[in-house]
Amino acid sequence: MAMGIAFLNLFLFLLIFLRHSVSVSGNTDSPYHHHHHSLVQDKAALLAFKKSVLVDPKSMLADWEDDVHVCNFTGVLCNHQHHRVIQIDLSSSGLVAKMSPFLSNLTALRRLNLYENQFFGTIPPEISSLRHLQILALYSNNFTGPLSPSIFSNCSELRVIDLSLNYIRGRIPVEIGNCPGLWALNLYYNELTGQLPAHLINTTMYVLDVGYNHLSGELPSDLVSKLPDLIYLYLPYNNMRSHGNNTDLGPFFATLGNFTGLMELDLSGMGLGGRLPGSIGHPNLTMLEMQDNHIFGPMPPEIGNLSNIIMLSLRSNFLNGEIPASLGDLIALQYLFLNNNLLSGDNTAGTIQMPETLHA
Repeated sequence: MAMGIAFLNLFLFLLIFLRHSVSVSGNTDSPYHHHHHSLVQDKAALLAFKKSVLVDPKSMLADWEDDVHVCNFTGVLCNHQHHRVIQIDLSSSGLVAKMSPFLSNLTALRRLNLYENQFFGTIPPEISSLRHLQILALYSNNFTGPLSPSIFSNCSELRVIDLSLNYIRGRIPVEIGNCPGLWALNLYYNELTGQLPAHLINTTMYVLDVGYNHLSGELPSDLVSKLPDLIYLYLPYNNMRSHGNNTDLGPFFATLGNFTGLMELDLSGMGLGGRLPGSIGHPNLTMLEMQDNHIFGPMPPEIGNLSNIIMLSLRSNFLNGEIPASLGDLIALQYLFLNNNLLSGDNTAGTIQMPETLHA
């Protein structure tokens, strides 16, 4: 899934914020013996986690031993007072294991980064005990099965959920609306079905990426209209349809017209039908991908209102008529893909070369 530079900048901003929130958190007025007991509990949880690991090809857990201080375990971060474990980062370690439910005993944990490993089975519902968790990054693993609704039963501090590139089936639980501070939800490349839950309106969503699943229903105009802070919306290669029995794209783009911050929109590969509406000319979009659909008719002249667009892809549709001259007004445009349509005019065989830019 292509993510723009702006998305990466936003994600870095989120990480910086969360790093600050982690560094200043964990201070309590509890007696030291309570902290010591909690750290003993954290160590026991991590050693139980180690026992569940079947393969550790990089020996990441070699120093996870009884005679090593838990705050010195590889991939483990404690708060400044060494009272609690607040982060586990074992990303890209090649670990093969089921995800141990004993992690739920790390009740001060803020960040759990287990991405790019080979964890399998289901995500244990016990992680709902991690009520201070802010980042849950489990992408690029082999998780299967449905998401337990109880995972989202106690997630008031959760900011980023990334479960992409797994084999997760079933519906997105409506309980995800229990995460009011959720900024980014990445679930792309899974086997999810059903519709986007309306309860997502209870979140503070900036990034929503559910591409390459089997989600169904109409383009979520009602949902999107109640997420005014969306900056990146990726829905490609699902089974959604446009309004009016897959004949009308107008309502969805009319909804987007009320947004001031939306920068990237991907609606590729869903077989969407209808004509491109004049409201497609959203002035803040920097990327619009709608290739591999069933869109027909002419390109509206209002497409020239995409004044900040950098990449525009409408290839492999049924567009016809003349390429509008207003495309020449898009001075920021670097990548334009119109091939495999029925358009007339220059450069209709493939991508159009814009000034000083060569497009492959």
